Amino acid sequence: MALKDDIKAIKTGLSTEEQMIENFIKGERFFKKYKYYILALVLALVVYFVYDYASGVIHEKNTKANNEIYANLMQDPNNTQNLDLLKEKNANLYALFLLAHEKDMSDFDTRFTELEKLKLDPLLISILKSDLNNSTFLRNYNKLLQAFELLEEGKIEQAQLLLAQIPTTSELRGLANNFKHYKGIKQ
Repeated sequence: MALKDDIKAIKTGLSTEEQMIENFIKGERFFKKYKYYILALVLALVVYFVYDYASGVIHEKNTKANNEIYANLMQDPNNTQNLDLLKEKNANLYALFLLAHEKDMSDFDTRFTELEKLKLDPLLISILKSDLNNSTFLRNYNKLLQAFELLEEGKIEQAQLLLAQIPTTSELRGLANNFKHYKGIKQ
């Protein structure tokens, strides 16, 4: 009986080894058949991760440089060299600087016409084109902030009325719709 058990154990061991060798051979055939595709995929992944890392480092470096230029301009708003450098490197930050310092600058109108030629964020363009004292965008934004505060306090009906006053053509309409669905639920 022990001999039969030993023979069965050897047979099962051999069949397990056969299956393992068979799977190894199948894997080798698969790799040989698709090795160029696998290598191309691995190479593409490596290139993507290197590009992503490098672009992140470059973006961070540019952000620090732009912030440094902006901080220098805050110290000396009449420095035309830094102003031109900021205009070249970050047009949006340049436009915000001009908006913040329009009182300090005598040639704001000429600079404002220059802004229309630059590639600016659409939301920033909307703010710049509007009259800052009577801006519909800023009024709608103010309504949105008031509605959010009312939602936080649990005054949902009053917030719904404020949100309904924001026109459908406003850039803030998407946010207003999201706030309409918010029922003051704290999470």
